[in-house]
Amino acid sequence: MATKSKERENDELISPLVPTKRRKNANRDTANSDVCFIGKPLSATEASDRWPHRYQSKSKVKREEVAGGKEEGSKSEDKEVLQARCHYTQAMIDGSIYNLNDDAYVQAEDGKPDYIARIIELFEGIDRELYFTAQWFYRAEDTVIKDHAELIDKRRVFLSDVKDENPLNCIVSKMKIALVSPNVDLVTKEKTIPPCDLYYDMKYSLSFLTFANIVIDNLEQSKTENDKSSISSDTKSNHPIGDAIVAIEESKKSEMTLLDLYSGCGAMSTGLSIGAVISGVKLLPLINTISLYLAIKRWAVDINPHACESLRLNHAKTEVRWKGYGSSEDTWEPIEGLSQCKEKLKEFVTKGYKSKILPLPGDVDFICGGPPCQGVSGFNRFRNQEAPLDDVKNRQLLVFMDIIEHLKPRYVLMENVVDILKFAGGFLGRYAIGRLVSMNYQARLGMMAAGSYGLPQFRMRVFLWGACPTE
Repeated sequence: MATKSKERENDELISPLVPTKRRKNANRDTANSDVCFIGKPLSATEASDRWPHRYQSKSKVKREEVAGGKEEGSKSEDKEVLQARCHYTQAMIDGSIYNLNDDAYVQAEDGKPDYIARIIELFEGIDRELYFTAQWFYRAEDTVIKDHAELIDKRRVFLSDVKDENPLNCIVSKMKIALVSPNVDLVTKEKTIPPCDLYYDMKYSLSFLTFANIVIDNLEQSKTENDKSSISSDTKSNHPIGDAIVAIEESKKSEMTLLDLYSGCGAMSTGLSIGAVISGVKLLPLINTISLYLAIKRWAVDINPHACESLRLNHAKTEVRWKGYGSSEDTWEPIEGLSQCKEKLKEFVTKGYKSKILPLPGDVDFICGGPPCQGVSGFNRFRNQEAPLDDVKNRQLLVFMDIIEHLKPRYVLMENVVDILKFAGGFLGRYAIGRLVSMNYQARLGMMAAGSYGLPQFRMRVFLWGACPTE
């Protein structure tokens, strides 16, 4: 019972982050509209082969409906599948011809922008009504990013796996959505976007709050090749999605590097190394790379001297820098003396780059960390509900994301308290995943319970994973 109670609590916590599943209840006024299918219907054999669920006997439909409703706690909307008389490949709406797999604006409720969909099925129901099946695209504001949609290009949408049937007269107008290659180099990506109304480069999973690469199929490849002809020849990519896939193999290296921010005693990076070994990947400090194929060099950053000392004790050969005041240190000035000293900071950073003390863009494969959470903690009675990012205690989240944007690692892992999803409507959690997606990282936001992994406590933590589109 306790487990189920916690599961319900978990669902209640995540549910505000999940947009409501859309349904098209607002039909257009058909009095002055011209809506019909054109051409011959598909043969009964071809139609039933492509859409077998539309051509079932009534008894079979009822049996499947009952069977589907038996699962305890199921949240799916069990309903009878619309049955078809016949299928078509074209429709005419207000003088415009629509084909299967065309993209279109779909009528939304009053006061809302039109929805965006791909037409993946055209059929006449046994009730003699005309229908189409839509596969929906989501704008950034329709996803978990929500109020931080300004971080995302207005032309960018995300393909979902959500599909449902709608009256044909809901379609408003035709549009063009181009498939482009995701790329963390935003300048290069911009060059690959052909003339279009909107574009997409990732899919969005509503159930798992996940942005991920699109697995290219024959349809997507055809659409990409059609769009490709209009892209300027000065771009290097002949097949943007194909190039991204090829880059996966090219990006593999015999050595991986990790930067542990807010490292404390180094628990997160140590855990990642141990977990990598369990999964069959050998990740160890570079100083212990004898006979290992894959190794990891590590940087760690923490302002607390006691944490740095713990890190040194846990990793005996780790060199703790800037631990005192003297000519042997990286800089002579104690940290208190550098608060307004831009020249000395510049000198230190320049020296750090040259001596490889500090990582450069391209040096880091993995960044992990848990930005301080005092500004969102439930124990903080003075939290800024109206503008969480104005609170200095929350500003390290911006710093964490800025470092990712600068160094462009292949992988990202951020950990934080559950309040990052509860406080101010999940403002900071939405911001974090929005920043990653704006940088074209694949991303997944979710929670994990320590007790599920062998620890004698139920403590929940939020994790945000990010991966380059080439991974």
